[in-house]
Amino acid sequence: MRITTQYFTLTFLVFYSIRILAFIWSYDAFGDFFIEIQNAMTWVSAPLENITSIMSDQVRALYTYLIGIGLIIWNDPVSTPRLISLIFALLTFFPFLLMCREYFTSRVAYLALFLFSFFTLHIKFAAIPADDSLFIFLIVTSVAFLFKYASGMQIKFLIFSGISIGTASIVRPEGFLMLLLLPFLWLDTPSDAREFFDVRSHLFQATAVMLISAIMLVVTWVTFSYLMVDRFPASIFTFKTANINNLISSQNTIDKSVAIIALSTFPGILFASLTPLVFLGALWGIMRSFKNRKYRALFIASTLFFFLTVLFSKQSMVKNATVYGVFLIPYAAYGFYSFHRRFLNRKAIRGILFIALASFIWIYTILVYERGPRSHLTEKLWTISPIGYLQPEVKEIIDFFNDDAIDAQSILIDDAEDKRIKPIMLYAMDDGRVFISATRLQNNVNPQQNAANSILEQIKTIGRAEYIVCVRESNLDQEFETQAENPKHDQRLSVRLLLSNRYYRIYKLDN
Repeated sequence: MRITTQYFTLTFLVFYSIRILAFIWSYDAFGDFFIEIQNAMTWVSAPLENITSIMSDQVRALYTYLIGIGLIIWNDPVSTPRLISLIFALLTFFPFLLMCREYFTSRVAYLALFLFSFFTLHIKFAAIPADDSLFIFLIVTSVAFLFKYASGMQIKFLIFSGISIGTASIVRPEGFLMLLLLPFLWLDTPSDAREFFDVRSHLFQATAVMLISAIMLVVTWVTFSYLMVDRFPASIFTFKTANINNLISSQNTIDKSVAIIALSTFPGILFASLTPLVFLGALWGIMRSFKNRKYRALFIASTLFFFLTVLFSKQSMVKNATVYGVFLIPYAAYGFYSFHRRFLNRKAIRGILFIALASFIWIYTILVYERGPRSHLTEKLWTISPIGYLQPEVKEIIDFFNDDAIDAQSILIDDAEDKRIKPIMLYAMDDGRVFISATRLQNNVNPQQNAANSILEQIKTIGRAEYIVCVRESNLDQEFETQAENPKHDQRLSVRLLLSNRYYRIYKLDN
């Protein structure tokens, strides 16, 4: 067996095994895509009738349709979206290998794949319903085909690259930022820069072909959306400038713990998710690339992409750092390979085994730590993780609606206070049952108004909710607790407390 075949087989088995095992083990994992899953189920129930409502209401309409197609094949709203994430996470193996092999060398490419196998954030996104696996797959594919064109000068690879980045722009608006930055990948040397700005040069014309391929796809999507719903799709034009809140993912960590603040910043996220060894190796690889004056363009383009997404995107720091981490891993491989060439000689196998063992222990510790008993620290650390697990308290609420209150028709959940109760929207779903999100009700609230009072007033006047799931000690919970203890507090509302546990309470409206 050739040595390259051995490398491919080893990295393939490690990469696939870790993600499939994480997918199986994390059977109760969830992300933040419950609204998209519900809308996909609505679309599947009547595709032609509901296509316009999905497009007008959804920021990520394309991903919603993908979930819907998956539900047509396998109608399991809990498992199917997770399986879609796993499939695209596994498929990322091939464009990532192509990207690294075309830009670096074969040995660096296989070592990068080996390190990529242990990237904790990518492993997590393979196990939860989220569009991150699809987005990363498309971004890496576009870069890989661009490098493939540079080595063989076949125009079809330019078109493939443009189609990939155009689709990524439709899946998530940050893709459009990467589309604008892809030309930077040509500019590894000053001579490349001079040639690029010459309209008669090959680099300029090749970039034009790639951009036209991408923009044609985006324009087609925009036109289709405009014809269907009479407005442009939100998935293209919903940037929020200067969204500095992304600098710290958790909004309530400033006064809690130094460890939480450190881990919720950009270096802390990469340090924890790439594993410390790979993070330090990436820093060494970046230093070597600038010293050797090669392999710099990918780092510059991905770094600019990261800072632009932080400033203009609504995504959290964790999601932005995940994409950046994928492009940082090849530099870690280059750093380890450079270190091996300079200092280790023939002892590289020991270093690889040490990296593998240390990385496996690291990610296993993180996953076990997140699944372990809840403490003050673990609860706060959960807010900077893209993955969550069903708490016993949430499971108790789900069992209540599936057994004791099986006839419940409308349930309001206070997900604005704690997003960990969102799985109720899937695991307690039943025919004819409607879930009302407090987050959506707050969209109609005047910023000067108290959100809890406004939601309560909507419940009193509209009366849609039959059951209320509140977070303990939240403003909404305190309002309902007062009403339950003192029925004369407000004659328009009759409230009973049905269930109370450590984190949540369930109230029944008898109006």
